[in-house]
Amino acid sequence: TLSLHDALPIFFIAFNGPLWMLESFISKMRKHTDMKIHLGFDGQSIRAGEVYVAPEDRHMVIDPVYLKIKIVDSPPENFVRPSADPLFKSLSAVFGEHCIAIVLTGMGNDGSIGSGYIAAAGGYVIAQEPGTAVAPSMPRSVIELRIADIIVPLGDISRILSERIRKVMHGR
Repeated sequence: TLSLHDALPIFFIAFNGPLWMLESFISKMRKHTDMKIHLGFDGQSIRAGEVYVAPEDRHMVIDPVYLKIKIVDSPPENFVRPSADPLFKSLSAVFGEHCIAIVLTGMGNDGSIGSGYIAAAGGYVIAQEPGTAVAPSMPRSVIELRIADIIVPLGDISRILSERIRKVMHGR
């Protein structure tokens, strides 16, 4: 079985786009990391050091009992599916203070409610500096709600994420 410590870090991504765009995104990501990157599917076990991308037009959440991916066909949230909000909400319930949310460029306010759940669970919320976002409304929404723990330009997010992962992994 997967313990909480073994489960860190695991990356989950809600990215809106048709299947061809998700496949292109995953292909490009694979060129920049040694981590395994998967298009999430229902019942999929999660493993430390791997990346799971929500599939086209369905929400992805984590089953808190079995620590497996659930693909949910519920209505769009924030006018999108997949939405970051159900994913973040489920992650906060499973991983609590060990969660790190990142809200990047995007239209609307997707990620704001879910980021609130992560913050309430003691997790950490990173928002992209809106001035560095192609579509700044998603990170701006998190910032305006005062949920973001830190606001950083796109180019600094990987460094901040690495620092935060080290702190989470070592209990600081």
